[in-house]
Order: sequence, then structure tokens, then C-alpha cells
Amino acid sequence: MSLPATRPEPAPAPRQGRAAPARAPVRAPVRAPVRTPVRTPARPPARAPTPRPAGTAARRRGFHAGFWAFAALLLTAIVLVLVSLSALVVETGLRIDHAEDRLASLADRREVLERDVARLGAPGRIAAWATERGLVMPEGVVVLQVPGRVAAADPAGPADPPGAEG
Repeated sequence: MSLPATRPEPAPAPRQGRAAPARAPVRAPVRAPVRTPVRTPARPPARAPTPRPAGTAARRRGFHAGFWAFAALLLTAIVLVLVSLSALVVETGLRIDHAEDRLASLADRREVLERDVARLGAPGRIAAWATERGLVMPEGVVVLQVPGRVAAADPAGPADPPGAEG
């Protein structure tokens, strides 16, 4: 706080000989009025609720019926998609199992067929079958060659054309 204002003392009388400059009279400072702070409540006073038409408050408390219908439809669609995907996964698994079983049976069948081919293609078995049917090995084999054509049994290569000497 500041000190209270006081009146200034009168100025001394001017000396003779020289004229003193003219001074304005000094006034006492004016104090500003002190304002006391206005206290405001921490919370505004409660107001009475404004009257609303009947049924408005009930509608604002919950969700609209359209929302519930949309939510139920969306939930049903999601469940159907999940069930469908689950069924597809199970069906695909069953198809894979069936394909693996068929692959195993075909591999077994191939093994049996390869053994049959090896057994039936043995030269001794073919010779025995032929003699049972009355076939005999030829004694005198004659190879005929046609001029100008390649002989199948000639390992030396093609025959010379007629008239070519060289």
C-alpha cells in the first residue's frame, strides 16, 4: 500500500535580484477509488427445465427403432458371411482329403501296372508264349535289298544310287 497523500509545503519566497521562474501550483495526487472484487458463484444457479412436448424425452433416451433394425440386419449379414466362409473351409478340407485318398490309390495302381508291364515284357516269357502258339525261330534268314533304298538291316548306311561309281 502507498502512503497517504500530503499537501506540499509552500515554496520559499523568491530572492531579490533575480526573478524566479513562474511555477504552477502543485496539487495533491488524487487517489483512485478502491474497488472491491465481485464474487461470482462457482456454478450458475440451477434453472428450471424447459417444458418439452410429450414423447420427446423418451425418444432421446434410447436409440431409434431404425437404428436397431439396421444393427440387427448388419449383425445377421455378418453371421451369415462367417458361417458361409466356415462351410467353404470345411468343404475345401474334405475335397483335399478326397484328392489325397485318390492320389494314394492311383499311386498304388500305377505300381501294380508297372510290375505287370515288367513281368509281361520279359523276353523269356514272350519266347515261351510264342512256342506255345506254334511259332518257331527262323533258320535261314534272308535279307533282300531294293536298289536305291536304304536297307533297314545295313548299318553301313544308304546304298549307292545306280550308276554312281566312286
